[in-house]
Amino acid sequence: MRNVKRLVRSLKMRGIKGSIQRAAEGVSKVDLIGFWSFIVDQEKIPFNKTDYENNKEKGITLNWVVPEMGKGSGGHINIFRFISYLERHGIHNRVYMYRAQLMLSNDVFRNFIKENFQILDENVELYWDVRYMKYAHGIVATSWETAYFVNRYDNVISKFYFIQDFEPDFYAKSSQYEFAENTYKMGFRGLTAGEWLRDICVNQYNMVADSFSFSYDKDLYTVQPYTGRKNRVFFYARPVTPRRDFELGMLALNELCKRMP
Repeated sequence: MRNVKRLVRSLKMRGIKGSIQRAAEGVSKVDLIGFWSFIVDQEKIPFNKTDYENNKEKGITLNWVVPEMGKGSGGHINIFRFISYLERHGIHNRVYMYRAQLMLSNDVFRNFIKENFQILDENVELYWDVRYMKYAHGIVATSWETAYFVNRYDNVISKFYFIQDFEPDFYAKSSQYEFAENTYKMGFRGLTAGEWLRDICVNQYNMVADSFSFSYDKDLYTVQPYTGRKNRVFFYARPVTPRRDFELGMLALNELCKRMP
């Protein structure tokens, strides 16, 4: 307690007590309920029979719901590869962002994609917000947040979940872990990256799921003969992602260096 009082006196002398108080007031005004309200939003976008009748003889159209992306986003590159493949094989696609914070118009979103994701087929329709969504034969969630909107959007025939990772493990055991895990219980058909995720969906959450295999560009990546003389350790380090166990890895490498200088 003596140390705390000493710290407070020091802060007063530096004239920053008011700044700290204002910062604390700002934190208290965060709209926590508003930010997470999409988790409990039960308002459905209902099935429209007229839309169905007008489109049942037309070619298949899919609505994809994606989170906002940055330049070079690996998850989005994979999604766009699949979309482009489908587009070239006669299935039309629309992409809608969900809860965008930066790209707040269709023009901004479309220009960003044109500049940074040339992989995406130019015939794909792009919308910065799900408010523009129209009837489609199927709708695809691509992250746990988007799954909450897909769960409410019923103006489709089928619902799918494009799963590239077990997203609950992005977090410690927490509200966000529970929010993410809940999406595997929404009754979507899973399309998973690899059999491991498919088995989780089927065995742990009773989902119907299919998987696709991993691949690589054989023209770009080839096996080369190893000519080095030293044994080496490769450590994939990602400190910003807790589940990558960065600290444990550093301790292990340090221990290795002690034992094998």
